[in-house]
Amino acid sequence: MCCSQRLIPYVLPVLLLVLGANVQAQETEPNNSCSDAQEQGLIPLPTTIIGELNYINDVSDVDFFRIQATPGEQLQADLAGVSTGVGTLQDPFLGAFDSNCAELEVRNDGGIGYDARVIVEVPDNGVIILGVTTCCDNEFDGVEYEAVGSYVLTIDTLRLIGSVYGRLVDAFDGSPLLGDKPPYPYPTVELRRCSGVFCDLSAIAIESPDEFGGFSFDGVSGQLTAGVYRLVGYAAGYRQSTSTQFTVNEFDNIEFGDFAITPFPIQFGAVQTCEILMAGGVCKYGIELTNQQPDRYQGEAWSTMQLFGPEVFFQKTSFQVGKAGTTNPKPQRLNLKQGQSEILEFQFRVPSNVPEGSGVCASIAVGSKPYPQFSGQGEQTIFCANFQSDGNAVVLQ
Repeated sequence: MCCSQRLIPYVLPVLLLVLGANVQAQETEPNNSCSDAQEQGLIPLPTTIIGELNYINDVSDVDFFRIQATPGEQLQADLAGVSTGVGTLQDPFLGAFDSNCAELEVRNDGGIGYDARVIVEVPDNGVIILGVTTCCDNEFDGVEYEAVGSYVLTIDTLRLIGSVYGRLVDAFDGSPLLGDKPPYPYPTVELRRCSGVFCDLSAIAIESPDEFGGFSFDGVSGQLTAGVYRLVGYAAGYRQSTSTQFTVNEFDNIEFGDFAITPFPIQFGAVQTCEILMAGGVCKYGIELTNQQPDRYQGEAWSTMQLFGPEVFFQKTSFQVGKAGTTNPKPQRLNLKQGQSEILEFQFRVPSNVPEGSGVCASIAVGSKPYPQFSGQGEQTIFCANFQSDGNAVVLQ
């Protein structure tokens, strides 16, 4: 059902401000089924349709639109609601169908937040029907799912960017972050789409830097459309960093340059593992810590063990481990000058009746004074081990 007469004078000016000059059409009833789709004809691109889903005879509304476009052309349709602030539809669900109402593509997400995006090729007869409902109404009939709220449907030619590329580097010394050398920080760069002040909380593309710290997002292979983006970078031992928003137009190749992420004051280094036997015994392990900040670092470090059951991974127990074991597992104090390193050692006793197939993981956490447990400066897994039937345990660093 289209917007009520009471709402249109207030909603439409706001949408015009958000969407610019793309508003071309208003949704009108009846258009509740694919066979009764609202006829839009040959549309200019981009075209924006403002609509609203409501109840019709106690059944949630579904809207359909029949459009014509050039056969073989790639189209991008975006269904926006609450996530981008242009409507009240909570979780948009968008489908593309051919002239016989056969499904071409259905998407729940793909846009900003919960908004939906469909990329589809126009069939040979030039007709596409777009269906608007809410997640997860796969039948597009409004029977089992409550589809209520206003929305904005935008249809445009698929406009792909060229690429976005750069280097992920250490903010302290500018060195590239590599995932194939110790201490294996496993660096990652995410590309996230934005609309106004709203940006996706999840990535639309993820890259691991190469041996030179370089990353590159390819527009064609990744189906990355023209728009506003931002980068998110992170690695083990580093704080997550978010770039400012930047615009990438169709065919643009954007050189971002160096994307710097800041290391935690304490860098985790070489690991010392132990041999764990099913017959039991003491496991002594350790890890090297280095102060990377220019000032003296004072804080504490502590290790935690997690034991996983053989049948249910999430059936686990956790306990703290100290230098002398589990009896008095006090955190170990850190007082390191710039560049100074120290190896912290921990131990725990393995009983002889650990069930076969169980697993154990040791981790370390570091915090700064005066309240280390409330001022975390990093956490990392030291090693994991799986208890095997041959009486030994396979240690995975």
